[in-house]
Amino acid sequence: MEERTPALILLDLLMPTMDGFEFAWAVRRDARWRSIPIIVSTSKDLGPEDRARLAGHVESVLAKGAYTPEELLRQIRELAARK
Repeated sequence: MEERTPALILLDLLMPTMDGFEFAWAVRRDARWRSIPIIVSTSKDLGPEDRARLAGHVESVLAKGAYTPEELLRQIRELAARK
């Protein structure tokens, strides 16, 4: 992201080095990336505490397997159109 800023981030919460919660927080903390829309796609069962950690940091949370590729593309297009 230092060399090329993405138009959108599709993020999984379960990653090996830095979890998605930390990543989303780091993106929002940096003024250069603060406006990049983030969509979370996760197989993790999110409880109220997890949802609270994401609030204000991501535009959308999708449960893996609960959406079609078309639905994901629709959300991506909607977020891209806002820019």
